Amino acid sequence: MTKLITLYACGEGFGLPEVSPYVTKSEIHLRMAGVPYVKVQGWREDSPKGQLPYIEDASEKIADSTFIRGHIEARYGVDLDAGLTTVERAQAWAIERMCENHLAWTSGYFRFLLPENFEKGPAHWFDTAPETARPVLKAQLLEAVSANIRAVGVGRHSEAEILALAARSLMALDALLADKAFMMGD
Repeated sequence: MTKLITLYACGEGFGLPEVSPYVTKSEIHLRMAGVPYVKVQGWREDSPKGQLPYIEDASEKIADSTFIRGHIEARYGVDLDAGLTTVERAQAWAIERMCENHLAWTSGYFRFLLPENFEKGPAHWFDTAPETARPVLKAQLLEAVSANIRAVGVGRHSEAEILALAARSLMALDALLADKAFMMGD
């Protein structure tokens, strides 16, 4: 019997089956590869890189959705970009990097660092925590997110500049997608 991969995830919330887009990415890759897996609640503290998602496959832990994909492709002999030309593979990589390393940080600014948006979304992550602990947990999260957004450079810009950067990435995605149902094929 084949041992299942364990995908450590954030979990559902806000009407979504998974609140983390990076966990969703890894789950889609596992499904596309046809690799059996089980998805369980994970904790950043247990991850080799202090982040979710991570997987455990035959007692090996791999963290970060990009490295999880590489592991799946190498171990299970799957090419998730099969059918793409060399140029299309490069374009797919560039688009992925733009989304994950730029658009994610600009959207994170608006999701976490605008108080009205934080209260509508991420603040509810702590609804099940003891009421007295919630303000501390929220403050710690905001401090960590703010430091990260500043460290990558996005947090050093004005709100208007951050909005312009996000809009430019979204317009680029819109132009690339055009009237296609999927970015890089079917």
